[in-house]
Formats: sequence, C-alpha cells, structure tokens
Amino acid sequence: MKTINKINKLVWFLLLGLLVFASSCVKDDNYDSPASVIPSFTLAPGDTLITIQQLKAIFPTGNLYTIKNNYVIRGIVTGNDEFGNIYKSLYIQDSTAGIVLSINYTNLYNEYKQGQVLYVKCKGMVMADYGGTPQLGAVYQGGAGQLPGVYMSAHFFNDGRPGAVPAPKVIDASGLDSTNLSMLVRFDSCSFVDAGQTYVANNLTTERSLTIKGGATVIVRTSNYAAFKNTIMPSGKGTVIGMLSVYDGAYQLVIRNINDVFGFIAPIAEANFITDPLAWAAPNTWTTQDVNGAQVWSFDTYKYMKVSGYSGANFANEDWLISPSYTTVNTTTAILSFNHAANFGSPSTQLHLMISTNYNGTNFATANWTELTVPNWPSGTNWTFINSGDIDLSSYLGQSNIHIAFKYTSTTSSSSTWEVKGLSIRR
Repeated sequence: MKTINKINKLVWFLLLGLLVFASSCVKDDNYDSPASVIPSFTLAPGDTLITIQQLKAIFPTGNLYTIKNNYVIRGIVTGNDEFGNIYKSLYIQDSTAGIVLSINYTNLYNEYKQGQVLYVKCKGMVMADYGGTPQLGAVYQGGAGQLPGVYMSAHFFNDGRPGAVPAPKVIDASGLDSTNLSMLVRFDSCSFVDAGQTYVANNLTTERSLTIKGGATVIVRTSNYAAFKNTIMPSGKGTVIGMLSVYDGAYQLVIRNINDVFGFIAPIAEANFITDPLAWAAPNTWTTQDVNGAQVWSFDTYKYMKVSGYSGANFANEDWLISPSYTTVNTTTAILSFNHAANFGSPSTQLHLMISTNYNGTNFATANWTELTVPNWPSGTNWTFINSGDIDLSSYLGQSNIHIAFKYTSTTSSSSTWEVKGLSIRR
C-alpha cells in the first residue's frame, strides 16, 4: 500500500511539472520588441574628414593612387543597384561633388539605400580614373577595379536611417564638365533620338542618344539587367534624371529607374524610319516625287532614308521625299528637327527642306512649297549624323494640312549623298 501511495505521489508531481512547463511555453503577445539599432558613426582619433571635392583635388584624375592618409568622406547615397541598371557600384555625393564607389558585391541596395548617409574610410582604397570618371575602389590588372566585398565593413559606415535624396542638379550642355561627374543631374526639355524603341536592344547593354538643351547629345547607357530594359522610350520633350559620367570623352547618363523619365509630351509628328516609311499604310504614308533623274529616295536597312545622285558617275537629279499630312491646330508651338548626314558634293546648296500647306497628295506641281532654313548642315566630308537644330514653325500654327518635304538636287558634276532619320515636330 505504501508503495502504491509513493507511486501516486510521483505521478502527481510529474503531472504538475508538465503543467508548469507547458504554461511557460504559452505564447505571450505582450513581450517587448527588441529595440531597433540605429547606425551611428563617430570619427576616430587621427581621422580627417574632407569633402568629396577635396578628395578629388588631392588625387586628380588620370592616375592610380593608393590612399595612405586617414581621410574620411561623407556622402549621401544617390544611386544603387536596386533596379539593375547600376552594377556593383554606389553613387554618393555631398554639397561639393559626387563619386562612384566601385565594389565587387551585388544587392548593395539592401544595406545602402538611396538617401543613406554613408561615411567612407578611404585609407587603403584606390582612387582611380575609369574612362575619365573618378572612382574609389581597388586595382585590377593595373587599372581601376572593384573593392573586394570582404573589405566593405572596414571602409563603409552608415550613419542614421535613410533620409531624403538630394535634389538633382539641373544642367544643360554647359554643365557637361568634370565638376558634375557622378552627381545626380536633371535634363529638362530633352528628347530621345531613338524615341519609340526600347531602352535595350537585342538583350544587350545599349547606348541611346539624348538631345539636351544647347544642342549637345548625351549617351543614355542601359544595362540588359535593368528592370525597365523593355520599356519604350517616350516621344517629344520631357525630363530625364540620372547619374552623370564620362567615358573616353563622351558624356553618359545612367538612369536609376523608370521614374527618372517623366513629363514627356507627345509630338505633333515623328518619323524614326525604323521601317520603310514608303511601305506604311495611310495616314502614315510617305511618298516620293521624282522630278528628274533615275536615282531616287529609298529606305536603308541601317534605318534611315537615303538618296544619292552618284551611281558610277554623277547624274542630274531632283527627288522629293514628302511626309504625310500633319496638323498644328490647337497647339501653341511647333518645333521641327531631324538628324541627317551627308557626304560628298555640296550639301548646303544641293539639299533643301520644304513645307506646304496646300499640297493634297496629287497636286505636287501646283502646290505652294516654301524652303525652310536649316540651322545645321553636315560638312559633306564624313558620314556623321548631326541634328538639324530647331526649326521654328510658329508661322504655320493653326494649319490642318502641313507637309514637310526633303528635296534633293544634284548635277552631272556634283552629287551629295543624303541620309535622314529621326524627324520630329514638337509642341
């Protein structure tokens, strides 16, 4: 009997212990959340805080410099790899300048978000020149390379939570200089030369041209990993924001995400000549009038319209390429521009831009045609495409039937070759 009582007591104590253990495992929703840690950076004794501009001045572009001083720079992250168009790099800037941090690491945006204040301990890093754009990184095969990812924690220090990204600096052609390299910049009233095409072609990193105020052209370079690579570039004029760089003398712009392109107003008319415009259906049909000579306007597979009076010898020609009908009703401005190249002959006397308000598609000989002044003609010594410059059509506002024509002439002693693409009439 005593043995049974002892066993009962033992069972009772075991059950009591299990109940206590189980109650201790019940989820308590009232526990305190762990305090979030806000990163903070303090300058160490012996460190010297300098501006990005001062860093660039100490280590000028053109060479490789291993930084041996305890220099520290402070910047705000303006560009990272979140949307795929920036690769293994961070852009930071302060009130004086911007710089690229080249890092052999991906998904940097998880740690270094736009608007994050970032301190960089520069000692041991390499100040280098990559195609003309200064960057902080390491040496790779004797040139500018990426800082190995394992060293990031020794050089990069967040301070506080991410805040506002600095407002982009508004510039035009006059702002294409070294002082704005790696800065977040903004171009207003600019236009894509290849509007209507995707940012990336053939799934390969692609360079597109952006015409900015002042007539200069900036290369928009888009990676085939960019989230917006298949987005169509807008027509007309608008605003584009991005990181400014230069490579071998050509200024480039890296768009961070598709929201950096906005405010574009569709043009009155455009003709990129991506496909043969003479084969289009109405109302987009372009037509030709061959007044004299056997040579005619034709579509080139390199995606422009072309005419030449030379075919083994110079021939006399007069050939017209005439646009569909356009309207300027209910618009307050109309600016015409196009891109063209010309070689040989005398482009400024053999090539003409014409306009008519009473051509109806059949009355070519009796319609009134007026020659327009083209600001920029090709030199006639190479095949380089240039922009015509802006041609003001304000005298033709309120018209319901406007035709633009490219008139080509040549003689038996002189004949140019004229190539035309990218026509636009902007509001």
